[in-house]
Amino acid sequence: YDGGHTRLEGVAEDIRRVTELAPQARYSVVTIDNRAQLALPPTNDAAALTTLAETLGWRDEQQGSGTDIGIATDVVVQLLQSSQQDHPRNKRYVIYMGDGEQTARSAPTSLAPIRQYTDGAQVFGYGTAEGATMLARPGSSEILTRNGEHPISKIDQGNLQKLAAELGGQYQHR
Repeated sequence: YDGGHTRLEGVAEDIRRVTELAPQARYSVVTIDNRAQLALPPTNDAAALTTLAETLGWRDEQQGSGTDIGIATDVVVQLLQSSQQDHPRNKRYVIYMGDGEQTARSAPTSLAPIRQYTDGAQVFGYGTAEGATMLARPGSSEILTRNGEHPISKIDQGNLQKLAAELGGQYQHR
């Protein structure tokens, strides 16, 4: 990201920018790896969001089995439906941040069902076509190892553009 920084540092920086642009917003974070997980329930605490962003890491190497880049669809739809019910006048936006690399063996799950519950969407892509290794955990200098090798994570801008189209939003390579 931005020359010599990790992709997760880029995500954290972009999250900080979002909180500066929308300080009164309610935020939720859903993370994905083998599964989708609500990492931050709805809150208007921007500090909680930025702290989470600064501490995000990868799934333990023994647990990884491949990521479906659309696996969060059901969780996000539930969050948006709940938000719509609890706060019907509020606008709802989805920001997808990732490299777009589908490492699960199946085709990506579509994000299209999310679109009907949002007022807008943005997809931020991180990484390069050449790819890079990943740190074992935030702040570490240790390189992630899986099955005795250092996996290379590469951006898939085609997938990210497709996700943006499914969400009815815009794509930006960050």
